Amino acid sequence: MIKKILLGLVVLIVIIVLPLWIIGSGSMGEPWSSAAPQAGPRPMTSIADEEQILFGDLHTHTNYSLDAYLFNTSLVKGVGITTPADACDFARYCSALDFWSINDHAESLTPRVWADTVEAIRACNDEAGDPASPDMVSFVGWEWSNSNADDVPSHYGHKNVIFRTWEEGTTPTRPIASQEKYFVAQAPAPLLGLMALSDTVAAVSDLGWYVR
Repeated sequence: MIKKILLGLVVLIVIIVLPLWIIGSGSMGEPWSSAAPQAGPRPMTSIADEEQILFGDLHTHTNYSLDAYLFNTSLVKGVGITTPADACDFARYCSALDFWSINDHAESLTPRVWADTVEAIRACNDEAGDPASPDMVSFVGWEWSNSNADDVPSHYGHKNVIFRTWEEGTTPTRPIASQEKYFVAQAPAPLLGLMALSDTVAAVSDLGWYVR
């Protein structure tokens, strides 16, 4: 009797874990983009006649970054979550910046989150007034992090990746993270599969393909 119960439990666990493993392992996923990178400097369009002193912030996180989510955003302070749209409003109306960039950690940006981020930056620039003299310029980007201090030549450290364009067709289709084993990549495939319960199966499986 006990053997039958144990066997039943094993079969039940397999039935539950196997589909989650298939989804989380990336077996059903595919690359987010097949576009080839383009090398070479962009041409300079113009140079201002007079020098200007401008104020900006080129390292901005929202709740899409785990460290900001846990320690530094308004969620911890009891005000709610912070989105890229909130960051835009804060930069414009609270900090009165001339320019800023969004730099959430690349490792935490799923395809849907990245698309939302790009769209928020475009909307922020649409509210900047005359394109020839905007009240603020918002740049899209991410933070590339490599915490492997034992291998400094592997570009150890934190780098902000910032793009000067944000129009449709000019932004990357996905962020590129370092090859270090970030907390998401270390998660077992079944755990990634569980994420499908709060997201779409396709997005989670694509994430599994990416981190593997």
